[in-house]
Amino acid sequence: MATFTAREAKNRLGAVLAESQHEDVTILKNGEPYAVVISHRRYLERRGAEGPERPLRSFIGAGGAPLSGESPEAQISAMRDEWER
Repeated sequence: MATFTAREAKNRLGAVLAESQHEDVTILKNGEPYAVVISHRRYLERRGAEGPERPLRSFIGAGGAPLSGESPEAQISAMRDEWER
């Protein structure tokens, strides 16, 4: 599994996305695993195994927690603020 720090992921998003096409990518924050980036193909495989009714927002979450009901834009903004601390 490839690993990037949060700062590296922010600055090298293209590399993170490219790597996610070959393997899962772990994002570290303060040296600890915080999130995982997977390819769309892999997501569809997992979604199929879980059933098509399971939405993306319940599948992907930072720190292993499901995403809240906030808009994706609000969640991304909050994550950026936290990463920049």
